[in-house]
Formats: sequence, C-alpha cells, structure tokens
Amino acid sequence: MCGKGSICEKERPSTPGFLLQATERSEYCIYLYIMAYLLKLKKDDMIEITKELRIEAQNTFTKVEIMNRIIQSESYEEEIIKAVMEGVLEEKREKMALKERRQIREFELQ
Repeated sequence: MCGKGSICEKERPSTPGFLLQATERSEYCIYLYIMAYLLKLKKDDMIEITKELRIEAQNTFTKVEIMNRIIQSESYEEEIIKAVMEGVLEEKREKMALKERRQIREFELQ
C-alpha cells in the first residue's frame, strides 16, 4: 500500500484507532474519507479539481499522484476540498443535463 514517507505514513496516527481521542479520530476519518472519495472520481474530475485549486497536474499523472498533490498542497483543507469536489461534480451534472435536454429537443424536431 503506502510506502515510507508517503502522505499516508506522515498523517497516520501512531496509536490504534480505538485509542485515539475523538477529535483525532474524526480528523483522521475525514482525511481518509476525502482520500477515498478522490480516488472514486474520474481522472478528468480530479484534474478539474486541481485546476480549481491552482495545483499543477497533468493527464499523464496517475490518480494516486493527483490525489497526493491535492492533499500535499498548501491550500489543502478538508472543507475547501469537499466544496470544490461538490462544485466540480455539480457542474458536470448540469452539463450532462443540458446535453440531454438538447438531444431530446433535437429528437422532437425530427
């Protein structure tokens, strides 16, 4: 999985999860949630998020490399990342709905 010096290794608490205090546990859970959610996204969506956050990323990067760039960036805050992710996905849904409405109109006009 994660190697020495990776973002997971740096951020992972040294104590077992059941011994963590509630605040440490919730912060780490949010961190893991965002990591998991980022990896579920399509690569294009992840690159769009990096553009919004002004983080350098290329199509040649893997999803894990893009995720690490997002998490290691200076602008990384859980709430900001969540808001940007939601905004990118909402914009994508709106574009898809608009495209679908156009196709329906074109079909009706035929």
